[in-house]
Amino acid sequence: MPRTLEEMNSSFHELEISRIELERQNEELIASRAETEISLDKYSAHFDSGPVGHLTLDRKGTINALSLSSASPLGG
Repeated sequence: MPRTLEEMNSSFHELEISRIELERQNEELIASRAETEISLDKYSAHFDSGPVGHLTLDRKGTINALSLSSASPLGG
């Protein structure tokens, strides 16, 4: 079924609005990812360099991660 010029213009306008919104969302995601990476770097630095050992455990008590200061007493 052929479309009228008005329908095609309307569809094009809707696609353009969607494209602009997706670009905006992508920019927000990129900024959010950068902030998350900075936070992770800060957390990792504190986790590894602290004078007190830190461990993260799962529900069964298995060590998932440990700081550098806790590795020596555990034989690491």
